[in-house]
Amino acid sequence: MKDFSKEAKKIAADYWHTNDLSPYLPNKDKEEYNREPVYWCATCKSLMIINFESELDTEIECYCGKCGSTEIVKGSIQEWENLINKQNN
Repeated sequence: MKDFSKEAKKIAADYWHTNDLSPYLPNKDKEEYNREPVYWCATCKSLMIINFESELDTEIECYCGKCGSTEIVKGSIQEWENLINKQNN
């Protein structure tokens, strides 16, 4: 078994107690993160998209880890949040 450094153990313990890794992540502002595109399921709107490679079916590149759909949408986080807000109202 791999022996983890003291720093790695401290980070793991901190995360266990706070569920917050932000003190250990590179400083990027919220706007920079929001510019990154996100992928979501067109069926259930989940962000749990799984990359998939198979020699049996080369047309499927990814699928939803929640419902199994292969209809995936790419857009901004704001577009996804708007969909979720409409769905919940």
